[in-house]
Amino acid sequence: MENYIQISQPHPKENGLSASASASIATNVESAKFDINDLIIKMLNILQVNITNIDDISKITIDFETFKDNGYIDQLYELIPIFKKKYKSNMLTCLHKNSISKQTFPAINFVRQILKCNNLKLKGYYLPLGNEAFSSKKILKRVYKIIPLQSVSSASPSASPDTEGSIVTNPA
Repeated sequence: MENYIQISQPHPKENGLSASASASIATNVESAKFDINDLIIKMLNILQVNITNIDDISKITIDFETFKDNGYIDQLYELIPIFKKKYKSNMLTCLHKNSISKQTFPAINFVRQILKCNNLKLKGYYLPLGNEAFSSKKILKRVYKIIPLQSVSSASPSASPDTEGSIVTNPA
């Protein structure tokens, strides 16, 4: 007999979820034993970013329109019970019950917060696509790239007792 945990969610009108996403989710107990890298890969695969190794994560870009798709949002929020076993929901607002109704872009917040807990950053930037013919207004496209966060120790070199207070003008 397989072990299942029955997780009930509030009515769809209360939290903004579709009926399929707000239905009871049967999560296998063994699925809670995922490695965090596997969960991140699964989260990105939901967004149609096909990677198999966590090392490939810095080579991808995700379009802003992908994050606005309600189907992807519902699929991401089905992962909340699994992520709640790995992270505390008081630290991450994306794991709160009312996050879909309270946040403007819940999918971006979900991905950004989970990545930040794993020393990765979802960096947004604009791609110029040219100018409009009549108004010469710029046409921009919003995309996101995942970059590794630099640790505090590597970002600022530590001062050794020998060089403390001295200024190095020409390091060679």
